[in-house]
Amino acid sequence: MALQLHPGLRLNTQAWDGVKLTPSNRRMAAIMDEIGPAVLGRAVAIHEAGHAVIGLVTGHHISELRLTGNGLNHGQTSWTRGPDTSLEDHLVMVAAGLAAQVRWLRELRASRQVLAYVERQADGDQEHARLVVRDYGLDRDVLRRAERRASELLTPHWKRIDELAYRLDLDNIVTGERTIRRIVGM
Repeated sequence: MALQLHPGLRLNTQAWDGVKLTPSNRRMAAIMDEIGPAVLGRAVAIHEAGHAVIGLVTGHHISELRLTGNGLNHGQTSWTRGPDTSLEDHLVMVAAGLAAQVRWLRELRASRQVLAYVERQADGDQEHARLVVRDYGLDRDVLRRAERRASELLTPHWKRIDELAYRLDLDNIVTGERTIRRIVGM
């Protein structure tokens, strides 16, 4: 089943012109056949932009977003918790990356296989959240609340996430909180 790309979807397809990818297994080959490298790369940019925008909303300082490696499954958002940022707000920022990525791919009607792949790729975020809960002795329900709140915050900030992801998709790096705030209008 082909993805339903909505009108106006902006992808940095030029960056992928002539790039030949060699999927490591049949599952990855099927994912690449379904969505292609430009969409998968944009999904990673959406993930990082979700962290960044919701991070700003929850009181984090965001210093950089970067697509790393081949841009298909690796990205990084550099942040510090603000002095008044609660641990629960921190977990909301952590959950926002995957929540944004899944929302975007669902809008494109991606298959379960693609959604399962991106959830596996977010293992580092999920492990970080589990360690915060363990190390600070938080109630396990805090993770579910953080995931729910992250999903709720996406809607009023979706245009900002999309704009920042587009910039990241084009440039592979966005540096400086002032620049990030200017891009997203905050």
